[in-house]
Amino acid sequence: MPFQKGNKLALGRHGRKSRDALSQVLTSILNEIDHETGQEKKYRLAQELYNLAVGYEEKIECRNGKIKIIKHLPSLAAIRELIDRVEGKAPQAISLDSPEGPPPIAFIERVIVHPNGERERIGEDPKVIDGNGPGERVHITRP
Repeated sequence: MPFQKGNKLALGRHGRKSRDALSQVLTSILNEIDHETGQEKKYRLAQELYNLAVGYEEKIECRNGKIKIIKHLPSLAAIRELIDRVEGKAPQAISLDSPEGPPPIAFIERVIVHPNGERERIGEDPKVIDGNGPGERVHITRP
């Protein structure tokens, strides 16, 4: 279906749906200049995420004038977030096995479809699903 003006189901820029109001505000804030560093705030956010991932030291001045150093250990959640952002998320494995065993198959039918559109059933034994040659289809139905 071609683009239609006013179509709310149409995808926006870059094939994504348009951002909602909260995303627009957050993007605007991250693009503002940080007065402490002189850079856009998104760069400070990226640096903070990096610091959390690798661990960092924090110096705090106590009431008695001494400086206390606190070591923050690396955060596994921050490490995962960085890797996912840089490398992309790892594909998730899909397993059809479950603790109850494989899902039950109610009926398997092997059908040869000829070029003229005629269908021919092969065998009455639902367990026979030997290879799929050209023009063959295997139908598996589950209850």
